Amino acid sequence: MNSATLNAGDFDEGFNNGSPVMFNTAREVWAICPAPGNKTIGVYNDPDAVHFWMVRLNEDGTFDDSFGEGGHRKIRLSGPLINPRLHQLPEGGCLLVSAFGTGLEVARFRADGTDDDTFGEQGRVTIPMAAQPDAGSGGSRVALLPSGGYLVHRSNMIAALSDTGSIDIHFGTGGYLQLEGVVQDIAVGRKPGEQDISRLIVSHTHSDFCRLSAFDLEGRIEESFAQDGSYTLSPLRELAFLRSLAFTPSDEIVAVGFFNVRVGLIVKLDGFGNPGFADGTAVIEVLPSGTGCELRSVSVGLDHLIVVAGVSHGGAAGTFAVQGRFTPTGVADEHFGDGGWVVSSQQGSVLDAFQQGGKLVVAGSFREPERAGMIGRFLL
Repeated sequence: MNSATLNAGDFDEGFNNGSPVMFNTAREVWAICPAPGNKTIGVYNDPDAVHFWMVRLNEDGTFDDSFGEGGHRKIRLSGPLINPRLHQLPEGGCLLVSAFGTGLEVARFRADGTDDDTFGEQGRVTIPMAAQPDAGSGGSRVALLPSGGYLVHRSNMIAALSDTGSIDIHFGTGGYLQLEGVVQDIAVGRKPGEQDISRLIVSHTHSDFCRLSAFDLEGRIEESFAQDGSYTLSPLRELAFLRSLAFTPSDEIVAVGFFNVRVGLIVKLDGFGNPGFADGTAVIEVLPSGTGCELRSVSVGLDHLIVVAGVSHGGAAGTFAVQGRFTPTGVADEHFGDGGWVVSSQQGSVLDAFQQGGKLVVAGSFREPERAGMIGRFLL
């Protein structure tokens, strides 16, 4: 393909010659995060879930030889890799979080992929969480605190860690915050109008509601946000999940997810918890391929464009990966893909995504000719 003909939504020819990087020993790449130098870190396991690997790719999609062995590093965990998430750290390393028993295991790695032994025991921390069953959870996300510590979640609980891995007892009750419903995602951002004050936004789902709630960084509800600290999606025809959160450059809140009937959702609030789309609404519903849709990732660029990714359910045809772009007003961006969407029948799903250098990096699975894990990059 001539690079002059490429459009937003096309594979980036500067990454692995315009193709995704395939991992034939994995069924999916579970999670990714950016690394310095426009590199990408991913995590996956072999089909038998016996061995777990981290990989780092250069900006051009080649394996980074300065990371592990040939860009790969075998990692040790106390249990299987369950709904893992990666988070980039300011010094160039990363944090890996995986469900373990009824709690979480958190591992911290240096920029070269080695275990960071200044964190917990040899770079590992196990967090007990007497949590309720977390069916419907998309896995634990990580929120970086201004203090250098971290917030993580499992089921209906959020835990705070110091930068050395100990429980931060100044958060919530003894380091834990318990909520109604299952926590889907957490994000720390700036409180509107307060340059140096940050707040915690939480999406959580109960059988009776789906909410976005605001807290200060000690775990106290921010009662001035929306109604008594929470915005509740209403009316709900079916159970709803908001899997991913992001902030716009002007401190608005964007969340994406789906109804239980597999209708994609995009929610936008201003910084005070009021509906954020220009027509006075907070929620738009999307069906990119006319069938079921689960949005699992959202990011917002400096241009305020909303980029989403996930999976579309094609019935007998199986699942398709979807990426979409929306204007700040909630309208599908006609300059991206086909009418604002890229729907791939070869790509089976998108499990994680982020924006980097004006492009969209995605991870998930490819299903043709055989199912395999993948990391790809698209133009924006």
